[in-house]
Amino acid sequence: PDGAIAEKTVRISPTTVHKY
Repeated sequence: PDGAIAEKTVRISPTTVHKY
């Protein structure tokens, strides 16, 4: 589930890509 929301957040927040 976290990956699903993270994928959407990475679009508005490039910092999320680091969380992957």
